[in-house]
Amino acid sequence: MIYGILLAAGNGTRTQLDFNKVLHMAGTKTILELSAQTLLESNIHELIVVVRAIDITTIQDLVTGVARHTDKPITFVIGGDTRQQSVKNALDTLLESAEDIVVIHDGARPFVALDTVNQSIASAQSKGSGIACLPTTDTVVVAQDNQITTHLSRNSLVNLVTPQSFDLCKLKLAYQYQHTSSQKKDNSDTMDWSQFTDDSGIFLAAGFVPHLVPSNPQNKKVTNVNDLLGLGVFSSIGVGFDVHPLVPHRKLILGGTLIPHTQGLLGHSDADVLTHAVMDALLSANGLPDIGCQFADSDPKYKGIDSMVLLQKVKTMCHKPIAYISAVILAQQPKLSPFIPHIESTLAKALGIPSSQIKISATTTEHLGMIGQEQGIAASALVLTKQ
Repeated sequence: MIYGILLAAGNGTRTQLDFNKVLHMAGTKTILELSAQTLLESNIHELIVVVRAIDITTIQDLVTGVARHTDKPITFVIGGDTRQQSVKNALDTLLESAEDIVVIHDGARPFVALDTVNQSIASAQSKGSGIACLPTTDTVVVAQDNQITTHLSRNSLVNLVTPQSFDLCKLKLAYQYQHTSSQKKDNSDTMDWSQFTDDSGIFLAAGFVPHLVPSNPQNKKVTNVNDLLGLGVFSSIGVGFDVHPLVPHRKLILGGTLIPHTQGLLGHSDADVLTHAVMDALLSANGLPDIGCQFADSDPKYKGIDSMVLLQKVKTMCHKPIAYISAVILAQQPKLSPFIPHIESTLAKALGIPSSQIKISATTTEHLGMIGQEQGIAASALVLTKQ
């Protein structure tokens, strides 16, 4: 019998999601559905899905839908507080026989190749284990106190991933050894079991040999927010740009913040060039016409208007949630760095998003052009929206 264990009892903390990351969309399917589909298409005979109690109904529906064209049994097990405990909970449901194999896969690795899973299983059948791995491409060193002490040869380094397949009897013995050792009260066991973040470490610590098999390079784990790029978390991108001339006897307002300066920006409104760029980027990301179409400079009702009022109007027009805003102000003078935190906070408050989702920077043009000659200020902005 070949059992598959799919680990889906995590959460979205490092991906900055407020739900289990395996339930996030990766194209037209969730991360979990893609992971489950590959396991179900592999040589396994039965699938055990480890879930959080809060997610069990949703995950049951998703996995059952994926499995509707197979006759492979599916069992759902409640996970523990750690990966090790979740795996053990799944293993405890299995009654092993001499030739049983178990393959363990992270639900957050949706792009594992079917061939990788089957090679992992085949290795476990012939050698007792099959640990998928990727070559290490970066230079890896040992460091202490922010100083490099040793360079390691990449020729002997690999990155361990999943699937990881094992002789079921041996893996259960390994987990029993881990459980018994960690429960000792007399400190006779000095093993730090928390150092093992995958099953091969526990297998090795119990005296068994983990054998490696190559993985496909796309077999990456969705761990951090950047890993969501390309999975559908960002539905659109918008770009905005604006420029206004500097003139005497005008206030200089950038991002809703009054900036002390001898000149201000000229325009029909308050000429807040940064906010205008952000508004255009928001409208662009939502497929809407730019601010020139929305708030014509020939309309007297917008003469001298606070651009933050216009930003509020744009916010009501745009229905896609904001994921991130990045903008740069081009100004020779004044120096803007002291005001940037306040600008970020002001824009965030107006848009109802955390300041962490906005990054404003400022630069000069090294005295080149109208901006370099202090004849004007420009700003460009980029907006990412969520699905």
